[in-house]
Amino acid sequence: VLAASTIRGMGTNCIGFYKPLFFSNVYPNFVDEFSIGNAAIYIVFASSGALAGGYLSDKYEDKQPLTKSWICAGSTAITLPFMVLCLTQQDSFWFSFAMIVAITLCLKADITKFNYALEYDSVKNQGFAVSVYTFGLAFGAIISTSILGTVQEYVGASSEHPEAYGYTLAGACVIAYLGSIPLFLQAGKNY
Repeated sequence: VLAASTIRGMGTNCIGFYKPLFFSNVYPNFVDEFSIGNAAIYIVFASSGALAGGYLSDKYEDKQPLTKSWICAGSTAITLPFMVLCLTQQDSFWFSFAMIVAITLCLKADITKFNYALEYDSVKNQGFAVSVYTFGLAFGAIISTSILGTVQEYVGASSEHPEAYGYTLAGACVIAYLGSIPLFLQAGKNY
C-alpha cells in the first residue's frame, strides 16, 4: 500500500503543484474562472468522491475482502483517460476544466487507502504505520515535482510553449498511475 500510494501520489502531487501553471499558461484568459472553479471542485467533488469511496468500502468489504484494493486501483484506472484528455486536448478551457471535475471525483474515491495504513498493522504500531505512510507520500511529492520541473525546463515548457506543460504533466501522471495499479492490487492480496 505504501509503495502504491507513494507512486500514485507522485502523479497526483505533480497535478496538484503544476495544474495552476498549466491552466494559467494554456488558458491565460480564464485565470479567475480556474481559481474559483478549482476551489469549488475540491469542496464539492473531492468530498463527494471520498464519501462514495468510503461508502462502497464499508458496504462491500465484508462480502469481498479485496474491495479497498479494487477501489484504489479502479479509481486510478478510471482517472487516467480524463487526465490525458484534460492535459493534451488544449483547445477548450471548459473541456479541460470538466475533465478536472471528473478526475477529482474519481480520484478521491480511493480514500480507503488510508484505512489500509491503519488496519494493515497491529494496533500498537498504527502510529508508526501512519507516520511511514505520510513520509512516503511527502518524499514522493518532493521527488516527483522536482523531476517534473527539470523535465519541463529541458523540453522548454514556458509561456512560449505552454502545450509542453500539458504533455509532460500527462506523461508523469500516466507513468505514476500505471505503476501504482498493480501495486494496489497486490496490496489487496496481502491484506
